[in-house]
Parts: sequence; structure tokens; C-alpha cells
Amino acid sequence: IIENSSLFITIYSIVVVYITIIALLLFQIEPQTFNYNYFDALYWAGISLATVGYGDIYPITVIGKTLGVITSLVGIAVIALPIGVISTKFMEKMKNNEK
Repeated sequence: IIENSSLFITIYSIVVVYITIIALLLFQIEPQTFNYNYFDALYWAGISLATVGYGDIYPITVIGKTLGVITSLVGIAVIALPIGVISTKFMEKMKNNEK
């Protein structure tokens, strides 16, 4: 895992940038949804990217809903990528231990 730390740092840096950009976009598109509070937009973006989606704040426009779907799909990919890397390294260690 330590060997791939640069990959994890890159992934999570991209996540932070993605959350910031999506929150900015959605806050500009529908500020009334987020009570004119950017931190509510950040909260929504983070929760949507984590694919939790509590439902307390949600977009109401077509563009906002589309960004929500895209954010959820990106969240699935962000979770799957590190899990795949960890699983591959784990399997390599198991094969090396069997030899």
C-alpha cells in the first residue's frame, strides 16, 4: 500500500478539487437550494460523491440533478479504484507467500 501512496494522494487530491468545483457550479446554478450558503453546497457535493445522499439538501433543476447523477457515478469510481489497487497488492502478497 505504501508503494502506491502517490496514487492515493493523487486520487484524493482529485476528489477535493472535484468536490470544490461541483459545489461552485451547483451553488451558481441554484443558490436558493443551498440557502445561499456555499458550505451547504460543499456538504451536498461531499455527501453525493460518497454516494450517501441523505436527501436533506438536493438539487431541483435538471442541470443540478444531472450533476448529482454524475457526481454519484464519479463517487463509485473513486471508491472502486483504490479498492482495486489494494486488492491487487493483497493478492500479489498472498501469491508471494505461497511460493
